[in-house]
Amino acid sequence: MTIDRSLADRAVKLDNLITEAYSRRTFPGAVCVIGRGDEVFYKNTIGYSRYFSDDSPDFDPIPEKKKGIIPVDFNVLWDMASCSKIISTTMIALRFLEDGKITMRDTVGMYFEAPADKRHITIVQLITHTSGLNAYFRLDEIEGGADMAVYKILAHPLAYNTGEQCVYSCMGFILLAKILEFIGGDSLDRLAEKYVFKPLGLSDTCYNPLEHGFSPDSVAPTEYDRESGKYICGVVHDENARSLNGISGNAGVFSNAPDMIRFASMLSKKGKGLLSRLTFEAAIQNRTEGMMDGDMNRGWGFQLLGKDEFSAMGDLYSVGSYGHNGFTGPSIYVDYLTGIYTMFLCNRVHFTRESDRLFRFRRLLHNTVMATFGDL
Repeated sequence: MTIDRSLADRAVKLDNLITEAYSRRTFPGAVCVIGRGDEVFYKNTIGYSRYFSDDSPDFDPIPEKKKGIIPVDFNVLWDMASCSKIISTTMIALRFLEDGKITMRDTVGMYFEAPADKRHITIVQLITHTSGLNAYFRLDEIEGGADMAVYKILAHPLAYNTGEQCVYSCMGFILLAKILEFIGGDSLDRLAEKYVFKPLGLSDTCYNPLEHGFSPDSVAPTEYDRESGKYICGVVHDENARSLNGISGNAGVFSNAPDMIRFASMLSKKGKGLLSRLTFEAAIQNRTEGMMDGDMNRGWGFQLLGKDEFSAMGDLYSVGSYGHNGFTGPSIYVDYLTGIYTMFLCNRVHFTRESDRLFRFRRLLHNTVMATFGDL
């Protein structure tokens, strides 16, 4: 990257932080981009998108000695995991809101035959994680195929009374996506292409990248799957999304740094290029104050930062900052006051899903970003 001397000097602390985290095996490889609007302040790639070359859980600490490993490329595709919730599902819902296809008070019962305790759940409750639906359960462990997903979710007992708590729920977003498919008359991946990816010029962003012509070497593998004896590559890591043929409201999007720069730029500019400013500001209002889920406030699809909150956004992001992260490692967060975004793409589960080193690193990263670039 070519940047002026001032920015280069500022970048040294960030380089050192990322290098140290990599050396501690926080992630096998990563891409980090800092920017605001259409301007990029910082880019960095480090490590390997494929650290293990032979489809075995080999923890050789010196990958350079092995054949077949793949250094991180700026264009490598990453499993965006739960970032899919804002990249695809939330954006489609907001586009439908603007186009007069839905209101946030529409209910599940308007679209599907639902039991009495679930028919009055609203779209706003699904998108803010206040529906009462369970956080997560395995759809593939319940009898019936992918076409029975709605029935399986609606048949499952509520975890709490609707509207009384905020409990982060992948099941709610799977159900929300099914409502959007019903309204849009098409599959979620096609709706995302029409309403989000094409308008923003996200040419490499998709579900099921191997079916879109991407080679396995162009996709960062995620976790070693003992059942198949292979690393999961080009197939979504999340088990429920995988059981839904890779197309799900909670996960399934794959993307790369150039595309996510365009997406983060749109978020930084409060929706410009995709949504009206009014719609975007409504989406990042705190809708769950007083009933937080693990000290995380929620807007329409977005994680929000509250006052004195323990958050992936660290200690220096301003109140009202917004974004999302994903189980496999990626995160995109925007500081509300400055508009500065931090995009970090990695595949931390490539070592093991049990590693929690990334969680503290995210906070360190965001503190360093704001201390370094927050006054620009």
